[in-house]
Amino acid sequence: MRPHSAPCTLPGAVVIGADYRGLAVVRSLGRRGIPVWVLRDGDDTLASRSRYTTARADLAGATDLERTAFLLDLAAAHALDGWTLYPTSNRTARLVAMHRAALSGPFTFTTPPWHTLRIAYDKRRMVALAARLGIDQPQTWVAETAADAARMPDRYPVCVKPAMSQVTSTKAWRADSPSDLRDRFAHLATLIDPSELLIQELVPGGGDMQFSYAALCDDGDPVAWVVARRTRQHPADCAATRAPGSRSPR
Repeated sequence: MRPHSAPCTLPGAVVIGADYRGLAVVRSLGRRGIPVWVLRDGDDTLASRSRYTTARADLAGATDLERTAFLLDLAAAHALDGWTLYPTSNRTARLVAMHRAALSGPFTFTTPPWHTLRIAYDKRRMVALAARLGIDQPQTWVAETAADAARMPDRYPVCVKPAMSQVTSTKAWRADSPSDLRDRFAHLATLIDPSELLIQELVPGGGDMQFSYAALCDDGDPVAWVVARRTRQHPADCAATRAPGSRSPR
């Protein structure tokens, strides 16, 4: 698709992803007069339709190398030297982190290098790090087969979720018994490598009882942060990636 663009005179931002997360970034930057390119990555178009979007295009390429080349070509064609990349999904954050050296010519970054990001990207690494640091977390198991999975938890309910890749819009699947867990695990193992599946204790309570904390840190010290409570989600047990009830992108 031919990009829609307007001339930009200030260093700006390239937001990769046009869903509700991208829209939040576009609004925040655009209201401060920062020009923003939005690269659609999939079916979502919300952020690309915002009045704060300066230019838009589709992120092209099937592989990481092709997508990296696309970003470099985009920077060269539209004089985006010094612009900042804002990936808005796990996949695009991984792309930027793993190809940081190649992209560092024209772009600056909001995401850490891969050796840091991979701990958050792979939940198995995050669980192991939290255990080493003595941070409380739900009990977690990794199984090789569905039969092994059904023998592991000593209490229910639990959930099964991918450690890295996401295969559907649902992030996790609930199991209330060994037989339920065995069936869930067997089905998911046909979609993803079983070694990438986590079985985890399900913390009781709905979204209105769950809080998340995100921070921007400088050498480990938080300089900006936000605490959020999920007041509604779909499905009710395990949230999907798409925000329900999205309306005007403006």
